Amino acid sequence: MLTASLTVALFLYVLLFVLSPWIAQAYNLTEILWPLRIQALVLFLNAIFSVQTAILSRNMDFKSIFIRTALAVPISGTVGIVMAFLGFGVWALVAHNLVHTTVMVLVMFFGTDMHLRLDFSLDRAKSMYSFSSKIMLSALICGFGDTVRTMTIGKTYTTSNLAYYDKAYSYSQYVVSIIHLSIQSVMLSVLARQQDDKKLLCATNRKTVQMVSFVMFPFLIGAIMTAKPLILLLLTEKWSPCIGFFMLFCFFRLIGCVTSVDKQAYYALGRSDVTLYYEMGLLFANLIMLFSTVKINIWAIAIGATIIEFFGCLTLCVISSRIYGYSLLNRLSDFSKPLLNSIVMAFALWGLSFLSMSNLNTLIFQIAVGIAIYYIMARISDNKNLKLFVKIISKKHTNKF
Repeated sequence: MLTASLTVALFLYVLLFVLSPWIAQAYNLTEILWPLRIQALVLFLNAIFSVQTAILSRNMDFKSIFIRTALAVPISGTVGIVMAFLGFGVWALVAHNLVHTTVMVLVMFFGTDMHLRLDFSLDRAKSMYSFSSKIMLSALICGFGDTVRTMTIGKTYTTSNLAYYDKAYSYSQYVVSIIHLSIQSVMLSVLARQQDDKKLLCATNRKTVQMVSFVMFPFLIGAIMTAKPLILLLLTEKWSPCIGFFMLFCFFRLIGCVTSVDKQAYYALGRSDVTLYYEMGLLFANLIMLFSTVKINIWAIAIGATIIEFFGCLTLCVISSRIYGYSLLNRLSDFSKPLLNSIVMAFALWGLSFLSMSNLNTLIFQIAVGIAIYYIMARISDNKNLKLFVKIISKKHTNKF
């Protein structure tokens, strides 16, 4: 598995290394030639990391995946911010990405007996090709859509516009990606054991959506309402134009929370083709929306991408209803309480934004009040996930769904 992953990474790296002069010339930015080539080294790190997470998932060691992945965020973030303040420019972004992935790879070895070897079995590769190749293509198509959008913005608008857009997009993705990675690792292993019982699989997914909504809805809606003091505190006043983008992209991530488990169900059922066809359709829709909005302004591009995300998730809900019986009505029921409770919390945080305090004090006050209100609302609405979440935090939960 490691050998195959590194081989694919090598092919992609050579391709990007060769194409990098053309990419730099296309943007009339010759200074990004070597940063692009160095940045591409992350392909090899991701190849190793994917094998590490697969081994830990097989051993049901999901706690290690979450903790070790979470450690990389503050470390890489600190490196990137410090280098940016010291004037390293684009190299600060390169260092951030490389440090982030390197730390994840290194910490995966700490406290584990993991040993990776460069073995390869042609027979095993052939048996897994039909299934795994569709998953790989799905991931490549998904990443390609984001890359095309970013490159189009960079080519059409100023580098400042691209920086505001990309920074907001990246920040909205950080914690969500950590939680989603943990969820995906857990769910694929659990659902694979239930692939012969679609009713049980559906019941497990419903519980997961309920928990994901309980955690992520208040987090992302809270991030939207605290975006101004958060961005100004972390990135200073000069990055204030990305506040609006950050709020929009948090909503963008919010939409995906209600379908975050569906792809894992398809994989467990051996239907990786469904994900592939879905990503192909989503890419086609995104490209049409991109070319329809690119001449308007950068905000139209961002809003267009959010609209496509919404309809894409709606389509995925319909597909899931037909494949394993998770109806749209049941899904709405599963995330309705966290959504309503988060909306109540949002109104309270909006009112606090008018107080005349420093950004730090405003942020601390909003976070404290937000947690208190959401907790009270969860108690009032008798959300059973509150007790389950408390058990998880207190380490009393036994990883049973």
